[in-house]
This record gives sequence, structure tokens and C-alpha cells, in this order.
Amino acid sequence: METIKRIIGGKTYNVERGLARSIRNADDGRGGYSNSYIQVFHDKSTDELWGTYHNSIGRNSWTEYHDDDIDSLGFFADKNFVLEDLFRDR
Repeated sequence: METIKRIIGGKTYNVERGLARSIRNADDGRGGYSNSYIQVFHDKSTDELWGTYHNSIGRNSWTEYHDDDIDSLGFFADKNFVLEDLFRDR
């Protein structure tokens, strides 16, 4: 995975290249009617952020990692998404 360094909320993260674009394009222009979304993860040991694409009716598909250093930050699909949205309500 190719990453780029980005400062988000005053902290530097290694962000998967194209992550924000993938989230903005995930809904295919259908808004809340789309079944597509990106689940975003944070590896606390490396400060890497990356996403996995899902397409599921009811948004009941997800990825799990059995590693205490990896947290799921949630599911995202939004035309107006910016990386700061990942940590807004945390």
C-alpha cells in the first residue's frame, strides 16, 4: 500500500493514497441510497490509515482484524468527505 504523510488534527498519519477520493466516490452519486462504503482503519503502532471497500444492502458487511493495534474508525461514503471527518466525533 502506498501512503502519504498527512497532518490531521495536529497529528501526522500515513494515509493510504487515494483514501479520501475513494470515500467521496463510494456512493456512486446515489447518496443515502447507495450500498457502497469504505470502512476505514487506523493502526496505532504505525499511524497508518487505510480503507476497505464494501458493497452490501443494509451495510452489514465489514472487515475485522484481530490485532489490538488496529481500530476501525467507521464506515464512510460522502461526496463532501475530508480526512478530518475520520476523527470528528472521537
